Formats: sequence, structure tokens, C-alpha cells
Amino acid sequence: MRLTAKILKKPITSALIAIVCGFLVAAVVLAAAGYNPWQAFGALFSGMFARPKYISNVLIKAAPIILTGLSVA
Repeated sequence: MRLTAKILKKPITSALIAIVCGFLVAAVVLAAAGYNPWQAFGALFSGMFARPKYISNVLIKAAPIILTGLSVA
């Protein structure tokens, strides 16, 4: 098997590729809407990781969406 195929078979590699593709699509949509993607992503991460309370709020609000996705899969 080729090295590229072996690397892509690892679950972490597939997840990272999906995350990067998601950020690229979001950047294109933000740029098309006239917003600066770097500022938007900066505000997203600085707001989410500013305090531990905010991280827990994100996890609490994401739990139903994650569980719904797991039930469908």
C-alpha cells in the first residue's frame, strides 16, 4: 500500500482534513460576505477560550448536537 493511502487511513488524519476543509469553506463564505476571515476566526477562538466557563458553555450547548449526530450515524 502506498504511503499516502496509509496516512489517510488513520482516523486522526481524516478528522484533521475534515476540520481544515471546514475552516476553508467557512473562510470562503466569510470572504464572499465581505468579512475578514482572520478577524472572525480570531474572535471565535479568543471568545471561546477566554475563560474556562466559556469552554464549558460551548460543550454544554454542543452536547445535544453531538449526540444527535451519533444517533444518526
